[in-house]
Amino acid sequence: MNKTLLIIATALLLLALTGTALAQEPDPLTVMEAYDLALEAKDVEGALALFADDAVLTTRQGQFVGKEEIRAWLERLVTQNERIEVFGRQAAGDKITWQNKFFRADLPALKDAPLEANAEATIEAGKIKTFSSVLTDDSQARLDAASATPAAASPAEATAAPAQEPAPAAQLPATGGTRADDLARVYILVLLGIGLVVAGAAWWRRLEIGDY
Repeated sequence: MNKTLLIIATALLLLALTGTALAQEPDPLTVMEAYDLALEAKDVEGALALFADDAVLTTRQGQFVGKEEIRAWLERLVTQNERIEVFGRQAAGDKITWQNKFFRADLPALKDAPLEANAEATIEAGKIKTFSSVLTDDSQARLDAASATPAAASPAEATAAPAQEPAPAAQLPATGGTRADDLARVYILVLLGIGLVVAGAAWWRRLEIGDY
């Protein structure tokens, strides 16, 4: 009788401990669903709280280790105003795999043509331990092309009157010669002037003495 009671008590204790552990550690799919909701609400701190302190996140931008680096990545993600759709998510133990579709509002060419990525994560003790999201080759090529395309002008910019170029400053007519040529002309004019003065004086002198 005592043995039976001991076995029952032990079983009840194990069930209680198991239930407590399950209550403390949400299943992996629940963790990722909470992450999706935090991103949708642009709640960076809420999403960050779901990562382990030493979590490793790998994306097309590179690898981010620890909460500080992951916070910076989440802030950029929210700033880009990406709309993310999740599909095909499934769990195998602590590992989860799924596909993402990214709608980039900041790149008009991708607004209605989402990028696709393959993603996976591992969950340990109710926290995201590793997380990766890698674009497919086709999506990466389209992203590169869209990023290299100049942004289209806004309607206001397109209808604005073209800026008037300033009128060129008035210029003096070209003389067609060098400084030496100019000095030579001045010298000749001076000589001609002196010659005229001398000739006039001589003519006046002759007039006075009666040569004319």
